[in-house]
Amino acid sequence: MHLDPEYKIIYGNKAYWKLINIPKEDITGRPCYETVGEYVGDPAKTGKEKICSFCRIAEALESKNQVEIERPFQDRILKVTTVPELDDSGEVCWFTEVIEDITKRRRAEEELIKAHDELERRVDERTFELGIANEDLEHEIAERTRMEEENVRTALMLDIAPNAVTVHDFEGRFLYANQRTFDLHGYSRDEFMSLTLLEIDAPVTAELIASRMQELREHGEATFQVEHTRKDGSILPMEVYARVTSWGDTRAVLSIATDITERKKAEGHLKHALLEKETLLRELYHRTKNNMQVITSLLGLQARGIDDKKTLQILEDTKNRIHSMALVHEKLYKAKNLSKVFLGDYVKDLAEALMKSHNSKIALCVDVDKIPVSIDTITPLGLVINELMTNALKYAFLDRTKGEIIIKASLDESENIELTFSDNGIGMPEDINLDRTGSLGLTIVRTLVVTQIKGKLEMKTQNGTSFTIRFKDKGLPKRI
Repeated sequence: MHLDPEYKIIYGNKAYWKLINIPKEDITGRPCYETVGEYVGDPAKTGKEKICSFCRIAEALESKNQVEIERPFQDRILKVTTVPELDDSGEVCWFTEVIEDITKRRRAEEELIKAHDELERRVDERTFELGIANEDLEHEIAERTRMEEENVRTALMLDIAPNAVTVHDFEGRFLYANQRTFDLHGYSRDEFMSLTLLEIDAPVTAELIASRMQELREHGEATFQVEHTRKDGSILPMEVYARVTSWGDTRAVLSIATDITERKKAEGHLKHALLEKETLLRELYHRTKNNMQVITSLLGLQARGIDDKKTLQILEDTKNRIHSMALVHEKLYKAKNLSKVFLGDYVKDLAEALMKSHNSKIALCVDVDKIPVSIDTITPLGLVINELMTNALKYAFLDRTKGEIIIKASLDESENIELTFSDNGIGMPEDINLDRTGSLGLTIVRTLVVTQIKGKLEMKTQNGTSFTIRFKDKGLPKRI
C-alpha cells in the first residue's frame, strides 16, 4: 500500500484489502493509525498519539532509508517493509509499504523451539537416570584415583605400585614402566620399552592420542579411558589418570592406569539386567491391562442376565472405572518410558471412550498440555476424571441435546498441575457441600484428590458446573 508523509492511506492493492478485511472506502485517505493501528480502540489517545509504538515511518521520513518491522495484527504476525519514495527535489512524497504475512513462519519457529526444549528435557531425564545407576561406580573410581595419586607421590620411582605406572615423553616414547604394566600387557621389560604409545593403543583409541596430549599441555592433567592391545592381540580396557611432570631434563607424562576389564563386564551385565527388567515390567503392564479387560468382559456377561436398570448402571459405572485404570497400563505398555504417562493423550482417550460408552452427542473439548505424570498419580486421577465425566453425561444435560464438556490442564513453572473439568449443563445446587455430599461419585472424587493425589479440589456452580484440581506429581524425579 502507499502512505503520504502524514500517514494517510492513499492506495492499497487487492491483497492488502483482503488481508486487513476492511472496506477500502472506510480507510482510504485516513491516517493508518486511526484505522489499523495499535491504539485504534484506545479512547485515551487522540490524533498522532495513536501512532503505533513499533512504527518506524518517522525514522524512514528522516533518514529516507528503507525500514522493516514485525507487528501483530488481529491473530497474525506481519512483516512490514517501508520504502520512502522521493520526489525530484529529494524529499519524501509518499511511502510504499510491502506487507508479508509471516504467521506460519513464526509458528513453525515456535514449534521448533518446543521440539528442541522437549529433546533437552528427555536428555536431562535420561542423564539423571544414568547418573543414579552409576553413582556408586563413579564414587569408587574417584576414591581409587585418589589412592593411586597418593601411591605415586610416595613411590614414584619404586616398582611396587599396584597399578600400571608409566612415564613417557610427548612423542609417546616410554621412559619408565613398572612390573604391573608388563604383566598386564604380556610383554617382557625389554619388549615393552621398545614400543611406543601409538603401538600399544588399540585403533579405536590410538586416533585420540594427539587430542589427549593437547589436553595435557593445556591443563596439566587428564582422566580418560583407553584400550590397549596385549602381546597376544587381546584388548585391555584401562582407565588412566595422567599428569605432566619432569623426568630429568625431559618434560614428560606420568600415567597411572587401572585395568577395568571386570568393570566393563559388570556394566554389560547391568545393561542386560536393566533391559530384562524393562521387558518384564512391560509384560506386567500388558498382562494387567488384559486382566482388567477380562474383568470388564465378565461384568458385561453378568449384565446380560440383569433387568434392573439401577443394577445395570452400577455395573456400567464399574466397567468404566476399570477401563480408566486399564488405560493407564495400556499407555505404559506402549510408552518408551515405563514410569510415566503423558496426561494429554490419556485424558483424550479416556474422555472419548466415555463419550462412546454413553452414546453422547454432547461436544467435547480436551485442551491438555503434554505433561508427564507418574503411575502413582495418573491412576487415581483417571478415576476422578471418570467420575466427573460420568456424572456430567448422566445428569448435566437431561432433556438436552446440545452442550459442551471442557477438560483443560497445564503445568506452571513450579511444576504444579492445574486440571479443570467443566460443563455448561443444568448445574448443581449452590449449597452443595463436597465434604458431606450423598453422591457416591463426588465422594470418590474428593477422597481420591485429597488422600491419594494430595491435591486441592474446588467446585463452582455458575453457568453449569466446574471442578478445579491443583496438585504436584510427587512420583516423578525432579528435573536437573
